[in-house]
Amino acid sequence: MTKEKVYVSLSPSIYKESKALLLESQISLLNSVKILENLKELRRRKADLKMELERQIYFLLRRIDSLRKEVPKTQSVNLSSGIKEFDEYEIEKPKKVRQVDQRKLTIEQELLEVREKLRQLTGK
Repeated sequence: MTKEKVYVSLSPSIYKESKALLLESQISLLNSVKILENLKELRRRKADLKMELERQIYFLLRRIDSLRKEVPKTQSVNLSSGIKEFDEYEIEKPKKVRQVDQRKLTIEQELLEVREKLRQLTGK
């Protein structure tokens, strides 16, 4: 198969138009290549971040398990099955704090009443 050169005569306007279309096609192809390279980079970063996230989650789960072993379990009364141990761990809140708060409120109320009586007595 031999290569033969073929010469075609084009008018200057058609040549400019064809050349412009060819250059626009090259620009479009180069933009596509650029977008694909960015996509590859983003996929690589996504995979790296995903691996880092999995590593962090694994670390946190191990830490949670170690904390669960250290915290005492609580018990709750269930009417249908009696005492049941929960998998969740809670820190017990002392009940005396509530009583102190109530006593504190009554002391504050008495203090206000005494101040009001003193104000009425002295007229100030």
